[in-house]
Order: sequence, then structure tokens, then C-alpha cells
Amino acid sequence: MKVPEAGTERYRRAVYTLMQWNEAHRPLEQWYITTLSIQKLVGGRKEAINRIPGGAP
Repeated sequence: MKVPEAGTERYRRAVYTLMQWNEAHRPLEQWYITTLSIQKLVGGRKEAINRIPGGAP
């Protein structure tokens, strides 16, 4: 059984990981935090990623 909160946590951790990466690297090595970058990092549907709290409308 899938739990919706698990996906939200996975996406939250992906954003946190990208933020940590960006803090530790030069501007040319940083990632833009977008729906596509999160999807490439952890998978999932674009619609579900966009529904995370604090995400794009």
C-alpha cells in the first residue's frame, strides 16, 4: 500500500539535498531546483511533485 506522505517526504529530501549541494559548490556546478530536477533525482510524477507543500501552484 502506498502512503502519500512517503512521496512528499521523498520530494522534501530531494529539495534539501539539492540545497545542500548548491551551498557547497560554485555557481556553475549548482542545480536549479525545478520539478524536472526533482523528478530526475528521485522519480515520481510531475503532478505529484508540484503538489508538495511550498511547491509551485
